[in-house]
Amino acid sequence: MKKIRIVVVDDSAYNRRAITRMLEELAGVEVVGYATNGEEGIRRVIDLTPDLVTLDLEMPRMDGFTMLRILMATAPVPVIVISSTSGDEKVFKALELGAVDFIAKPTSVISDELLKIQHDLHEKVQAVFKLDMARVQKSRQQSAPAEAALPSVRPVAPGSVEVVAIGASTGGPPALQRIFAAFNHPPPFAMVISQHMPAGFTNAFAVGIYRSAGFDVKEAEEGDEGVPG
Repeated sequence: MKKIRIVVVDDSAYNRRAITRMLEELAGVEVVGYATNGEEGIRRVIDLTPDLVTLDLEMPRMDGFTMLRILMATAPVPVIVISSTSGDEKVFKALELGAVDFIAKPTSVISDELLKIQHDLHEKVQAVFKLDMARVQKSRQQSAPAEAALPSVRPVAPGSVEVVAIGASTGGPPALQRIFAAFNHPPPFAMVISQHMPAGFTNAFAVGIYRSAGFDVKEAEEGDEGVPG
């Protein structure tokens, strides 16, 4: 089975070692390169053509935002942001620029605190790999006979939908940004979003969605009721 090849981009030597150790405990994963800043990261991605990149946002010479912007325009690759800016809208700027997901990095730098994100990291790497395999499968299905296609969706009468619920995990934030940005006017139904992410990010995520949507979006609180628009 083909290994998932990963490049780790972080200006901290300790973080690079810790993230590499966590990644290589996953079967089928190989860390093929490292970078200490965005400039070096772009060179590594172009030279090594990895399947995935883990990226810190705050780095010298070229930060993670600039690297993401250039990377998505020249050599697109799935990127998981590993950032210590928990609850900060900067993370959602990274998602808007093309990152598929993020992990809150502990602020304690030279300690084993970083190892506590191992479960999340493993989960998200595996999810990205599954997404990639799903794209391959979809491509194969498109070239298959027509009878292999998915069944048609039953039409819904206008005005009969009161609530739309969306559940998402890895890859969800940028996809949800695109969905909400596509609305030309407030929807005639309530919407409920369940997005798997650390608690410290949820309010900033709601603010980011609000900016994309142009209608009321907020982090849910106990007692809230969904209303159209």
